[in-house]
This record gives sequence, structure tokens and C-alpha cells, in this order.
Amino acid sequence: MKKQNLLIIIILLLCSSVVFAQEAGKTISGGVVNGKAISLPAPAYPAAAQAVGASGAVNVQVLIDEEGNVISASAVSGHPLLRSAAEGAARNAKFRPTMLSGQSVKVSGVITYVFNSSKSNQTAESGTAGDIPSNISGSIVQEREKLNYLALSAIIRILIKINADENLNAVAEKFFNDFVNGLGADDLPEELEFIREIATAPKERRAEVLCVFNSTLRESASDNQIWYITFGEDLGDLITETLKRAVIGGTGSSQTKYGLSKIKNSLSSAPPDFPKDLREPLKELIEFSERNDLADVDILSELDDKIMEIGDFIFEENE
Repeated sequence: MKKQNLLIIIILLLCSSVVFAQEAGKTISGGVVNGKAISLPAPAYPAAAQAVGASGAVNVQVLIDEEGNVISASAVSGHPLLRSAAEGAARNAKFRPTMLSGQSVKVSGVITYVFNSSKSNQTAESGTAGDIPSNISGSIVQEREKLNYLALSAIIRILIKINADENLNAVAEKFFNDFVNGLGADDLPEELEFIREIATAPKERRAEVLCVFNSTLRESASDNQIWYITFGEDLGDLITETLKRAVIGGTGSSQTKYGLSKIKNSLSSAPPDFPKDLREPLKELIEFSERNDLADVDILSELDDKIMEIGDFIFEENE
């Protein structure tokens, strides 16, 4: 999953403020917080800065109290003539209170403002990178970005499902270890230390991390990417049913048939940029939804092989 690692780490950075802190009452790190603001006024463009053509991004370190008010703001990068204006705007920002274990907590984060010195358009605005740090956000804009979202959502869905199923404890241990090892846990940033624990954490802790991870993935996605995320979740359900049959036996064909019908309905509304090399095997897969003999062991085995082939395609294409 190496090509997915940057996307995964970005999502982890976004959700780390929720899962990294272990107790309420302390200040937690929120990363870049532009996208979490209820109100984020644009700074005034200083006349002196305009006169010399000063422009670019200004990052302001802020401390947000339990009620969502900015109680301190200090520019940590950007042109000197732009910093004061950015700090003033940051102090007027308003955020939703951040809750941890039912209690509101303080959040330390960064607000990014972008100043445009074009004579026809001298403006200042909050950074467009949202919650994704500006130095890495552009790196994930790639040809197969949406398929990365599909694969990542499928992985999360599988992890959530197997974590909740007592019959899949052995499978869960392998999947969580592979997930952490695939990220290169030894090289993770300090703020992501918590991810190492997911391989050995209790089910409740895993469920908490995965829930936040899944929510943050959706919040960071565009409308078009949401379709891929939802489709990935449906595929994750199908793959999990196949894994369950491989581990504990049985047919479980009713759930699989329902999953196939969901895939069929979703594929009918697939975006125009949906990969053709994935569309064809999926069409072969959903043909099984019309069959009445899915309980037959041989037929179901054939279906499971196709499901796993599609899973391999999705995950290997993003390695």
C-alpha cells in the first residue's frame, strides 16, 4: 500500500487530535485547523505589503479554548509585512468546541492565510488546503487519487468488520499488524505514535480509532471522492464476507447477494472517470447477483475467487 501511505498519514494527522490524547483537560494538537472553523474572517491586506508586492502564505499558530475562541495567535512563517494582519484575523476566528471523552478541551493548531499580490486582485484569504498541511496536500493529487480513496475506505471497512467479529480474531490480528507494518510504523511522525498501538490494542480502542479515521476520511473528501469512499465500503463488506467464509466455513450467501445488489446499484451511477479496467471485472461480479444457486459451494467458491481478485486489483494498484 505504499502509494496510499501518504494519504493514510494525512488522514491520521487530521484525526490525531481526537485519538492521540488519552485524557480530557489537556491541550491537544489539531494540525491545520482552517476547515474546522465556524467563522474564519479574511485578514486585511496591509497597504505597505501591497506597495512592495508582498504575498504568499502566512501560518499562524493559535491556541483555541474550550469554547472555541482563539486566545492566542502568533505568526510562525510568512512575509513580515503580512504577519500582523494574519494574527489579527486569527484572533477573530471562531471554532466549534473540541470534545474528548465528553469534555471540551483546548486545541493548539495552525491557521493558514494566503495573500495574493496581483494588482488586479489584491486579496487575502484563508488557506485552501483545508485541514491538509500545505506542504503535502498537493502530493496526493494524482491520476489514481480517487481509486486510492476507494481502496482506503475498503481497508477501513474490512478492519472495522473483522474487529467487531469474535470469529475473526485471528484474522484481525494479522490485518492490523499488516496495516501498521505497511505504514512503516517505525518512521511515523511523533504525533502519530498512537497508531503503533492499534495492532495490539483492545477491540474498543481499535473501534474508536477506526471510527474517527473513517469520519475524518469522509470529511476530507470532495463530493466526487465520497462516491468512491461509499463504493469502497460496499466492496469492503463483500470482501469481509469472503474472509469469514474462508475462516469459519458456511455459505452466508444471503448477505453476499445483498452486497452484490448494492454494488450493482452503485456501479450504475459511477462517475465518468471510474477506471475501465475495474468496471469490467465488477460487471462479471454482479452477474452473480442474478443467480439463485449462490448457496452451492462450488458457485460460491467461484464468486469468492472473483471478489478476492478484485480486492487484489484495488490494493495492488495502489502499492
